[in-house]
Amino acid sequence: MSKKADFIRQYITDITTLPKEEPRKIRFTVLLASLFGEKLATKVIKGTEKLVRVQRKDKPGKGFIDAYYGDAVIEFESNLDKMREEAQRQLKEYIAGLWEKKGRPFPLNGIATDGLKWELYYPLRAENAPRPSDL
Repeated sequence: MSKKADFIRQYITDITTLPKEEPRKIRFTVLLASLFGEKLATKVIKGTEKLVRVQRKDKPGKGFIDAYYGDAVIEFESNLDKMREEAQRQLKEYIAGLWEKKGRPFPLNGIATDGLKWELYYPLRAENAPRPSDL
């Protein structure tokens, strides 16, 4: 077997034993470094916990994107099956907040994951001010 296949097998073994989202996010970053090098992993790390202003129940707030790299907004959860709705809500808020900051919708992909399961969401482009419901 190849060394990269060994990295992936070890990642799958490790990720299933991690009960919280933060260690899962860190373990994923280690996998990126193993497969693609530290340069890419460092770029991804620079986009972690990115502060974004969000709209929550008619009042402004703030949120921290788990990972934001290129056109991907990634939300890590400890268990995607149990936390899917929460992850979807957060992705909606974060993408809407990024659109609002830029003043217009632009291409982004929302990804909800627990490190094993990965779900991709494509936001809709709103004609008016972006809202969380636009995802």
